[in-house]
Amino acid sequence: MDGVEGVVAKLNARLQAAMPGKLAELRVRYGVVDGSLEDITRYLTHEPDDVGIDKPPMIVIMEQESDIMEGPARQAMDGAGGSVYRWRYTLGIFAWARGEDYDSTATARKRYGLAVREILLERPGLGDPDPGTCVLDPKWIRETYSSLARDGVSREVIAGTGLTVKYETQEALPSPLPSLGTVTTAPATFGVLH
Repeated sequence: MDGVEGVVAKLNARLQAAMPGKLAELRVRYGVVDGSLEDITRYLTHEPDDVGIDKPPMIVIMEQESDIMEGPARQAMDGAGGSVYRWRYTLGIFAWARGEDYDSTATARKRYGLAVREILLERPGLGDPDPGTCVLDPKWIRETYSSLARDGVSREVIAGTGLTVKYETQEALPSPLPSLGTVTTAPATFGVLH
């Protein structure tokens, strides 16, 4: 089973791989030439200690909850019976932006959130090959937008877009029994019985 840690790791890898190209696409789409839509270089899979210190722009992925959808379905694995479960993981993805003023930061926040959404919808599965056994449920994407605030140290404006998403997975739990091995044909032995 991958569990929530595995799903977060796969999602983090997907965003890191796709984000540079997506931001380049958005710069062209919106005619951004002033550097206000910076590349994202920080990707965290836990809450930051302090958003101001951790220097946005950045992406933060955090687990929120999980629940079972279906299971266990029995399956044959190496001669022993394992179980397959379908799970749903709710994750929070936060795209943090920072800028010199409220207007540019609010715009960057919206565009980073859009970049995340488009990456997720363009390839909804986290498997290789896509979609695999971990797939985004597009009906469960919800976006929220933070208020804008000035960092007390740098005086820069910080804001974020939060996306709540649900991934449905199929996960196998191997049998706790040892494998029975494979049956092969044994050579016949003949002897004389007295």
